[in-house]
Amino acid sequence: MWSIWADPSREHEYDEGIEWARLDGPLTAGAKGQLKPRGAPKGAFTVLEVEPGRRILTSAGPPVAKMQFDRRLDALPGGNTRVSEQITISGPLAGLFGRLFGRSMAERLPTALTKLAEQATREPAPGPTANENPSP
Repeated sequence: MWSIWADPSREHEYDEGIEWARLDGPLTAGAKGQLKPRGAPKGAFTVLEVEPGRRILTSAGPPVAKMQFDRRLDALPGGNTRVSEQITISGPLAGLFGRLFGRSMAERLPTALTKLAEQATREPAPGPTANENPSP
């Protein structure tokens, strides 16, 4: 699942509210990218934190209504994984942005996360890299 979530260019595959997204470089703190929501102009985002295999924190929007997207994969007992995304809007126009965009994001988020999980179960797990040897 991480390989799908960590690749912004695939976000449109599971989130119907996104036309396209791209990251300008590797997924590391400080990386920049662009995102085009359906029915809205494209905008920039910044990766704030990355915990490989576990968490991505990004920020987007103008300073008057900064949106943070905190995506997490948490291991649960029995080999299960909790998939979550928390969206926070802050700044002087947070209330307005929440009314304009918050409801649509909140309404599509459960479907997007379900589609992400379904897609992850259909894709084979990544195999060993060229520098790794599988054990016999």
